Amino acid sequence: MIRKLLGGVAGHRTLRLVVLAQSAVYVTTGLWPLVHLRSFEVVTGRKRDDWLVRANGAIFAAIGLGLGLAAVRDRLTPEWRAMAVALAFGVIGVETTNLVRGRISWVYGLDAAFEAGMATVWLAAGPRADGRASGGPVALVDTAPVAQSG
Repeated sequence: MIRKLLGGVAGHRTLRLVVLAQSAVYVTTGLWPLVHLRSFEVVTGRKRDDWLVRANGAIFAAIGLGLGLAAVRDRLTPEWRAMAVALAFGVIGVETTNLVRGRISWVYGLDAAFEAGMATVWLAAGPRADGRASGGPVALVDTAPVAQSG
């Protein structure tokens, strides 16, 4: 179903819109603890190391900015796909482990579900009808040779 929705040029536009939404979530949730840590902790639970929360926020905001620019400029490359999928699986693993152990708020379960959705979209995105690479379920990483400058 998702693969069919994301096929061809129209699917690539859908992917770009989904990635723009992903970007907005990352930038918003990344900046939130930098702007107002107290309200962030009201929703997500008290944290032991404020500096680490802020550092992770800055990282997610930076990734979100990069994803957003790549989507706007139509440069959703295999490298972006690999980063987004790896990030999603990493976040899912950390959040799920800590949810099961009772160390973090239930709200992180929502984030894990969001990340699973994003990974699914990235992995289901097929090649574009115009022949430009937007990847596919197997094309997580571009294996084409890199042109050497002389």
